[in-house]
Amino acid sequence: MPILQPELANPLYLKLTCETLRARGLNRLPSGWFGLVPVVKAFLEEKERQFAEEHETNIGANIVGGSLKAIVHAIVNSGDSSIAWSHAQQVIAKERPQASNLPILEWLVRADLLIEDAPKADDLLGSEIAVQPAFERLGDFLIATELL
Repeated sequence: MPILQPELANPLYLKLTCETLRARGLNRLPSGWFGLVPVVKAFLEEKERQFAEEHETNIGANIVGGSLKAIVHAIVNSGDSSIAWSHAQQVIAKERPQASNLPILEWLVRADLLIEDAPKADDLLGSEIAVQPAFERLGDFLIATELL
């Protein structure tokens, strides 16, 4: 039997869809969830809700989305696939100063939105880890959104 929605063959789409549906207590796709855009949007909204609930912040502050956008913007500007941990902290602090007392970067890693990357090979002593979007396609989506 052919797949009626080609997105269902995409592992990222399936992961984001299943995780978002589970978090929202749903057992079927809402109408209009065709393609990656509505799924990524719902996934990020759910992560925003989880962060706001865990840290007793207002969901309208958009701390998760704003932080991810700032990190992706810095990655695009760097021309690399990741940025140093301290650089990520700096861009978050600039973009979302209201999150300065919250462990947002650590939370983004624990929430599987970012992954930690090894230090750059040119300076192994005293180097810090880097961060990048957790899924290549999610990173591509966020970067494309930032560029548009």
